[in-house]
Amino acid sequence: MAATPGSLCGILAALMSRRIETGPVLPDIPEDSGVARAIFVAGPSTRDLSGRGIAAFSSQQADGYVDRLLKYIPAEIVALYLGVINVIPPPQSDHKIALWVVSIISALCVPLYMYLATQKPHHGALWSQILISSVAFPLWVFAIGGPFEQCKWYVNYRWVAAITICFATFLFGLYMPSPAPITIPSGNTPAAGNA
Repeated sequence: MAATPGSLCGILAALMSRRIETGPVLPDIPEDSGVARAIFVAGPSTRDLSGRGIAAFSSQQADGYVDRLLKYIPAEIVALYLGVINVIPPPQSDHKIALWVVSIISALCVPLYMYLATQKPHHGALWSQILISSVAFPLWVFAIGGPFEQCKWYVNYRWVAAITICFATFLFGLYMPSPAPITIPSGNTPAAGNA
């Protein structure tokens, strides 16, 4: 599912801006395209080769530590989770089960949401960001309490959750994903005689 400007993925990606920018990327140019790779290195920061079936090359700046950190935290799903667990009625016989069900469903929503949010035209999803966000969410649930508050051991070791989320959040921000090449449809290459 590609993120084109009019598609659902394209609209979500534009609204959410959750994809980590990894900096300038050289497009993955098919060997038989008749386009020299050197023009992307020596040419200006933006070059339109759409007549040759090749998308423009952009020199987008890479996100810094704080930007990456904020984009790794699945804040929208954490907010959804907090909203839902706060409407679950106070402790009853099903309260513990409801907290676990909401936590698991929310955790399953993270990779789906991040997949849609990290789509960008001519790029696939940013899988490292999806993975880190999918690991971050259960850590946030652990730190918030949620279903873990129902466990007797958690009450005495809540400080472990606080330390875990602090260090994990710090370490997640240090990871810089490598740039993914721009994909160029092989069917849009010019004929050899027209290059």
